[in-house]
Amino acid sequence: TTLCRSIGDIIPRTEAFSTFKSILENCGLPPILEGPGPFTVFIPSNAALEQLRDGRLIYLFTQVKNKLQELVKNHIFSMAAVTVDKLITMPRISTMANEMVPVSLSGDRKST
Repeated sequence: TTLCRSIGDIIPRTEAFSTFKSILENCGLPPILEGPGPFTVFIPSNAALEQLRDGRLIYLFTQVKNKLQELVKNHIFSMAAVTVDKLITMPRISTMANEMVPVSLSGDRKST
């Protein structure tokens, strides 16, 4: 078997990301993750996206595709592949939507 390495290969094969996969396929953007990388994608899980149950996600799909595209682009860092070690040293990142997003840590920060 071939080891899948690209994010464009990983997303469709991971059930926890199926909602984000559907957003990618239906947002009207060209297949941006199939182009030359590197990319770092902060993929919201299905559980995170289910919190938009009040109709916001449906509204984005049906009424304001440009905002849906912006949502997708705000989850992609296209300047480089970023490891966790590098990410924790960055105060913020610039997304594909040209937004500066602060980086913060939460949870247990014990080093092992």
